[in-house]
Amino acid sequence: MVHRYPDHYFICIETEMTLFRTFLDTAPAELLTHPRIYYFTDKDMDRVQNLISYLHLIRIKQDIKFRIFKYIPLTGLFREKYDSIETSLLQEFTTFYSNILTERNFRELWQRNIRKNSASLLHVRKLLELKNSLSGKPLIIASAGPSLEKNMDFIRTSRDRMVLVSVDTALRYLMKHGIEPDYVLSLDAKYENLNDFKFLDFPDPVRLVFDIISFPRITKFFREKFVTYTYKLIRDFQADGFQKYYDDDIRPLIEQYGDFGGLQSGGSVSTNALDLALFLDADPVYLVGLDLNYVNYKTHCRGTYKELYYLSRMNKFYNYETLNFTFVVQRENIREVKGNDVYHHDFILRKYKKWFEDALELIKDKKKIVVV
Repeated sequence: MVHRYPDHYFICIETEMTLFRTFLDTAPAELLTHPRIYYFTDKDMDRVQNLISYLHLIRIKQDIKFRIFKYIPLTGLFREKYDSIETSLLQEFTTFYSNILTERNFRELWQRNIRKNSASLLHVRKLLELKNSLSGKPLIIASAGPSLEKNMDFIRTSRDRMVLVSVDTALRYLMKHGIEPDYVLSLDAKYENLNDFKFLDFPDPVRLVFDIISFPRITKFFREKFVTYTYKLIRDFQADGFQKYYDDDIRPLIEQYGDFGGLQSGGSVSTNALDLALFLDADPVYLVGLDLNYVNYKTHCRGTYKELYYLSRMNKFYNYETLNFTFVVQRENIREVKGNDVYHHDFILRKYKKWFEDALELIKDKKKIVVV
């Protein structure tokens, strides 16, 4: 089949470990080392996702089309198991195409924001200036999950002895309760992100860390600001370790202005916030409001712009709770009941959770990370 499709890469997945080991022990060397064939078990679906990113960004660098080949005798005998694998693969492919579509839809916006933000690159501070600036100092990351409300006492009692980093969506809630963060992290390129900052007064000690693609007017609210960019860490399937992947629009900026300091992204501003804590060399790091699920049909803590958006859409048929409920249940998700609480998590939130699990596993012997 490899010869019949010379422009294809093959991802081979086996569920039976005995067969898999037998194959590895007896297969010809040219099959095991073929540059277009990759072998996995059904426990390696996260590595399949990494492989797809690697092929697209590092090896092929063009559109990828997927095709599933089935070995009918086995898929017929173990239909439920193979159907589960196929569903997982289709989810991976859906995520891949969704990311590609997002990039294409927002490419023009990102480029426009980069042009506007880069005009002031010589007049703002670079994230690289903060490298290892908090070595050994404790730090709190405030995300905007519903549990942030329950942990405000922890933030208040710790505020004077810890550095506080707020993601943009949590900022309004913190400041409403009289808590000013040391750093605010903003990544979103859209105009709507401005709503997380409007009508708030920022004293000088509050500093902004903004991505070069973020909405330019956000920087106007802050006197002290640090520019950064986002990169992806891609597992290298031809050699051990990882490769940093920079977007094509970022490379010219680095060549012109030098490396001003980047943050790894896992798709959420909270993933960048964790990488910021590592960049600063803070230790320990406390993660607050990082729920990675919808708690009792709530997506965010109260007081965020998301709440204001829902409140603006309320009418006599749809109250705030109904709008939250509708948003959660219309997504393809998994429902869990723990005590008196109901938790939902969808495919996207599970991806974020997997990113954090992988990141925490990599740094567990280097940093103390506490999920509050």
